[in-house]
Amino acid sequence: MKFSFLHEPELEFGGGGTHVDIRYGITQHGPLDIGEATAPTGLRVGIVGTDETIAALREWLEKCRDGVTAKQSKLGNLFPAFPGFSDASPFRSSLIFHDRWCSAIRQREIDGFLAHCQSPDAIREAAGLFIEHAKGITENGGPMVILCVPPKDLLGAVDDPTADRPDVFDQDLDEGSETGRSNGRRSPAFHDVLKGDGMSLGFPFRWFGHPHTRDNEHARTTAAAHPRRYRTKRRVHGTFIQRCITKLGVFRGGC
Repeated sequence: MKFSFLHEPELEFGGGGTHVDIRYGITQHGPLDIGEATAPTGLRVGIVGTDETIAALREWLEKCRDGVTAKQSKLGNLFPAFPGFSDASPFRSSLIFHDRWCSAIRQREIDGFLAHCQSPDAIREAAGLFIEHAKGITENGGPMVILCVPPKDLLGAVDDPTADRPDVFDQDLDEGSETGRSNGRRSPAFHDVLKGDGMSLGFPFRWFGHPHTRDNEHARTTAAAHPRRYRTKRRVHGTFIQRCITKLGVFRGGC
């Protein structure tokens, strides 16, 4: 048997700079279109969720605007500092929010779904609820990317922590991973249906989910079912922040 090692291809960034890691590449060189007249100076962000989750995400993104310090670790290359997302950052662009780009799902809509969440079509109906709200804020001059932030009661209804499938948190960090087996439980996953059906919107549609948004009972169940995976989630929280906002930067025309 013969093995060959394929080196990672270098990605191109601003000023002709290259790097194999998108995080270091953007930090050192900026997005590919930096300095060009067509490079956007602002990224209009739309959000779909409840009033509570929308406010929480906007607050979190505002905090990340000025950067996130690197995690103290022996594996320093895995947890670099996030340079922030502002005019003064390597992105040379700012996040722009507006109330008219936010669509709040009312509790009665959530309750209506929860009343029959055990039906075979429940996951697709839940995804459809968010997509319909997203369609309402996609007018011309509206958001360039829409972020979906489900509330914990809906997540608890559609997300089976004991199902044998890849963790959606890990999938967001490595979107090239294989889908794996569903073991016949709640398949396909809400995360997959939302992203797949969201492609019909014609522009980036991202789900922001995190175990800390779930209730304690769900978190304990997840930890018991997958103790190694749960520890991994806690360990890579800093990387999660960087990957999520770096992807927002890629949407503005970078790398």
